[in-house]
Amino acid sequence: MAGILLGIGPEFDLGTRAAIRVPLQLAVAAGTGGSTLDETEASSFFDLVVAPRYVYRFRYEQTQKVVPYVGGGFDLGLFQFGRKLLGLEPSPPGTAQAFVRLGIAPDVFGGILYCPTRLFALRFAVGYTYFYVAHTSLHVLSETVAARFSF
Repeated sequence: MAGILLGIGPEFDLGTRAAIRVPLQLAVAAGTGGSTLDETEASSFFDLVVAPRYVYRFRYEQTQKVVPYVGGGFDLGLFQFGRKLLGLEPSPPGTAQAFVRLGIAPDVFGGILYCPTRLFALRFAVGYTYFYVAHTSLHVLSETVAARFSF
C-alpha cells in the first residue's frame, strides 16, 4: 500500500525539550494491483483528522543539528477503511466496499530531526497507530520523511 499524508499546523514549545503539535492532517492511501475500481476501493484508506501530539526532544544544546525525539497523541476525525484492508470479504458488487467512521485513534512515534538552519529541518520518523473498526483491530506502522519550516 502506498499513500501520502499532508499536514499543517502549529507546534508550541514548552521549553527546549518538550512541545505540543496540533496539525490538521489529510492522508490518502490505496492498494496497488487492483484491476477494477471496486478492488482499489476495497484496499483504500483515507483520513481527515486533527492530530494533537506531545513531543519530547533529546536536545542538549540549542545549536544541536541532529535531534532525536519521541512522542504520542491521537488522531481525532473522519476515517475511511476499505474492506480488503480490514481483511473482510468484499460486499456484493455495486455496494460500498468501505467503512466510514468518526473516531479517535491513539498514536506513538519516534524519529530524528535534522536541523541545518534555524528555519528549516528534515524530519525522519516511524509511527504506530491503532484503529478498532468493524470488530477488527487494525495496526498501522508508518514511516515519514518531511520538511519542517519554523517561523
